Amino acid sequence: MIRVQRLLLPLLLLVVGTAGNSYAQQVTIDVHNHSEHAVSCAVRLEPSATDSESVAFSLSAPGTRSVELPPGDPWTVEVTADGRWPDSAVVVPRAGIPEHASIDLWPVGTLTATIAVEADESVPSSIRVRFSGPHGVPPTPGFPEDEVTCPVEETQMRCTLPAGNLDLRVRARGMISHYRWNQAVPADATTDLGTLKLRRGASVTGWVVAAEGQPDLSACTLELRQLGPDPDTSLSRQARQRSTADARGFFHITGVAPGLYTLEARLPKLGSARFMPLAVMENAESALAEPMVLRPPATLEIEVEPPADPWSRPWQVTARERAMASSITIPVNDIADLGSGRWRCTGLERGTYLIRVGDLDGNGWWREEVQVGSASSTTHIEMPIVAVEGLVHSGDDPVQGVVFMGGLRGDPRIRMVTEDDGTFSGYLPRVGRWTITVAAGNGRMQRTFTRMPLDASDDGTVWVDLEIAATSITGIVVDDRDQPVAQASVILTRHNSPDLRPTIRTGDDGRFQIDGIPEGPAVIEASANDLRSDPLPLDISSETPADVRIILRAMKVITGRVFSNAGGVPGATVDAVPIGATVGSAIPTEQTEVDGSFELRVPPSTGHLHLQVMAPGFAMQFFLADVNAEATLSIPLDQQSGRLVIDGEAANAAGRVPVILHRGSFVTAPQLWQWLRMNGRSYPSGSRMDVPAVEPGDYVYCEVTPDQLAALIAGLMPTDSCSVPQLLVAGGELVLGESADG
Repeated sequence: MIRVQRLLLPLLLLVVGTAGNSYAQQVTIDVHNHSEHAVSCAVRLEPSATDSESVAFSLSAPGTRSVELPPGDPWTVEVTADGRWPDSAVVVPRAGIPEHASIDLWPVGTLTATIAVEADESVPSSIRVRFSGPHGVPPTPGFPEDEVTCPVEETQMRCTLPAGNLDLRVRARGMISHYRWNQAVPADATTDLGTLKLRRGASVTGWVVAAEGQPDLSACTLELRQLGPDPDTSLSRQARQRSTADARGFFHITGVAPGLYTLEARLPKLGSARFMPLAVMENAESALAEPMVLRPPATLEIEVEPPADPWSRPWQVTARERAMASSITIPVNDIADLGSGRWRCTGLERGTYLIRVGDLDGNGWWREEVQVGSASSTTHIEMPIVAVEGLVHSGDDPVQGVVFMGGLRGDPRIRMVTEDDGTFSGYLPRVGRWTITVAAGNGRMQRTFTRMPLDASDDGTVWVDLEIAATSITGIVVDDRDQPVAQASVILTRHNSPDLRPTIRTGDDGRFQIDGIPEGPAVIEASANDLRSDPLPLDISSETPADVRIILRAMKVITGRVFSNAGGVPGATVDAVPIGATVGSAIPTEQTEVDGSFELRVPPSTGHLHLQVMAPGFAMQFFLADVNAEATLSIPLDQQSGRLVIDGEAANAAGRVPVILHRGSFVTAPQLWQWLRMNGRSYPSGSRMDVPAVEPGDYVYCEVTPDQLAALIAGLMPTDSCSVPQLLVAGGELVLGESADG
């Protein structure tokens, strides 16, 4: 165990010559022997500088000795003695300032155990034992806390530990841990733990504490519930696993299947706590870094103005708890309509909640995040309702269809139906910029208008004119044997309208038709099961309708491994976009396995990938990867990181997209939002974004047009509207954007 000695130093200005290391500086070494009998120990001082030599001598402990060392560079002091636990410290001699190292030698005892495994398992060659002083007991100054590797010969484990009462965790790789609390390990004696039966599996460990008082926590129950794609379903139908804490609050839930969970702790008459999402990896132990704090349930009151929708019907208000560091939400069931635009949610955990206001037709009108941090709180939602009227047409011809104010998947999203003459009317919760999607023609037409400014006229009404291009694209999707592919997904993307991405399905004959796409260059692609096409460029024109043939081929499989100095990094998120893909056509996000491995399926002609790798606890990185070769991608992660502060106000005002360039690749705001959630941060309330734990290196800030964003994905870096490269150093902060670049 290495301890860096911390000293309170006076503020001095020292003038040292160029040969400063030639001045000897006295360093005092104090060796404390925590036993009744003196012991002879070996002291060794190792320099970090290559031009200095080691220093070694013997010392009777307890004892003190001073040595002279050149100042400026760190030295490691190592002390060993027979029958004692070794200790180390680091000292940095400074000219003119006394320095000392404090060393503690503790007597040792021997720990043994018989290791047993399942019939189909081999006995491990070593066991890891983590030790510390007893939990809840004030620590003894200088007593070590560490983890050691204990060899196993045949079935017998044997190792040496500091003597005393110890909390122990005994674990073999891939096996469920054994815990022993306040285990006596006498000095100069052997303590046998008996037979430890090891079995493979995953487990969850942690501590529960009360916000007030020190109650007996043995009645505290814990419940693991697996989270799936639909949290409403997974919480009620998937298998649940229950356990209890011990009197001190420790819990160890074993035999857990890999997956994503919510963990809830409850103690009658005291309170509850929830932790989510909790990732459990195969044959690994998931330990909560912080204790779960039991608190009485909280209450949230919601007030909505106006208290009813424009048709005098009551609003439909829902609340969902947002999982820490993720986009997962689960519903709040205890919500009561108090009338007059007021609702009350009870039985809440402290945390972030997503409040939605809708109507009886299923339209979403408002979305707001609130923090519940006290026993009782109130949030006010005020919607300045405005009337809207509009027309959907293609030239002089009206278009009959459905208008989604807010987009197909927007939040809010309000549905309006056009009349025979193409007109529609309704209400909106606010003016400002809106995304609007028009769907018509039995699925053949899907046109999205992004960031349309909607302003009220003098009479308070908003008018919307939506013109659909008179274009039509037909085609067929076939496999590499020239056979039609039914129910294939076809996606078309306009380079200068990245948000315009109509998606349709082919018929039984493999054919499709897409209407109403604005003229100009575009890209079309298709996929079905494990087949995917390469992007196919198009030039859309109303004069020459396009008829295209899209060929699906087997996807290319890319393997890789994410690792750190400690080995593979499980649960890392790997996002990938092939060069030449359309805007937004990232392949499915992958999570690394327990050994850090992952597998990506990409279009067959993919040669390079834009990769973003995110693992909480390590620096987020993004870069351009060459996947032409067959070798596995090796992605090392490091904990050295800095902080990016991005100010995109000017870009947003100009209708441009803020983009960060690094290592031949780039990220946009939605990609950074995902990293913020992983680090427990909320969405930024404005255009300024504070991004933690980012890989050090050179970064460039750009404000690009949609066409330039499409070119970026194709691997073409922008040449204008960009800052000069700026260096983010480990532990530092780099501000990018208007405030940084002027």
